[in-house]
Amino acid sequence: MHVNAVPALAIASTSGCDTNCERNQSDTPTGPAANPPGRRSTGQTEGTLLASMRELACCPNVTVKLGGILMSLANFDFRGADRPPTSDEVGGLWRPYIEPCLEMFGADRCMVSSNFPVDKAGFGYGTVWNMFKRIVGGSSSDERAVIFDGTARRPYRT
Repeated sequence: MHVNAVPALAIASTSGCDTNCERNQSDTPTGPAANPPGRRSTGQTEGTLLASMRELACCPNVTVKLGGILMSLANFDFRGADRPPTSDEVGGLWRPYIEPCLEMFGADRCMVSSNFPVDKAGFGYGTVWNMFKRIVGGSSSDERAVIFDGTARRPYRT
């Protein structure tokens, strides 16, 4: 979802219905995927993105997926790197986008998600999950259980 669509989702989410709405993929600046390895695009700014997420965080029936690390318009491109990034390196790049979501929405409205096979273009499956473990490492065990499992059970009814 592009930040321009956020107001429509916010309106729909607060229109009196109790339907769960999911913000698919945590927000990151977008731009061409032709950036040098590990460099951010010059697309949307962090301020614009954080403002859009704050708007959605006010809607109690909106949850957010923390994922989409290498979406086609993502801001980091590792395809030309000499080696795949480590989970520490990916976490360092994504922490500024994931932590604000956790703070704004809370653990009970955030869920981690992989974006495989798309993410495979830049790093291995384990890298994504280790990155999430590192980013939420300071959370309580109850919060981690909700982020890694509990939140997804509600909208997906598993």
